[in-house]
Amino acid sequence: EAVEDAMSDVGGLLQEAKYPVTAEELSVEYGDEVLDLPNETETLGSVFDRLVDERFASAEEAREAVYHELTGRAAGSEEYNEQRAVDELDDEEL
Repeated sequence: EAVEDAMSDVGGLLQEAKYPVTAEELSVEYGDEVLDLPNETETLGSVFDRLVDERFASAEEAREAVYHELTGRAAGSEEYNEQRAVDELDDEEL
C-alpha cells in the first residue's frame, strides 16, 4: 500500500515530462523527489539510476518501470514448480 501511495505522486510528475525520454533524463529532472517507502526513503533519481539505458515512450511506461523497480518484478513461469509440496508449509509451525 505504501508503494502505491508513493507512486501516486510519481505518476503526476511523470505526466509533465516530454516523451520519449531516457531514465537518465528523468533522473536529472526528478532526481530530488523523495519517495516515502515502508522501511526507507529513496529518491526518484536513485530509482532511475538503476534503470540504465532504459528509454520510455510514455509516462505509463516510466511509472511501471519505477513500480517494478521498487516492488520487484513478478516471477515468471520458470519459478513455478508443480511438484512443490506447499501443503507441508501450511502445517509447519513458525
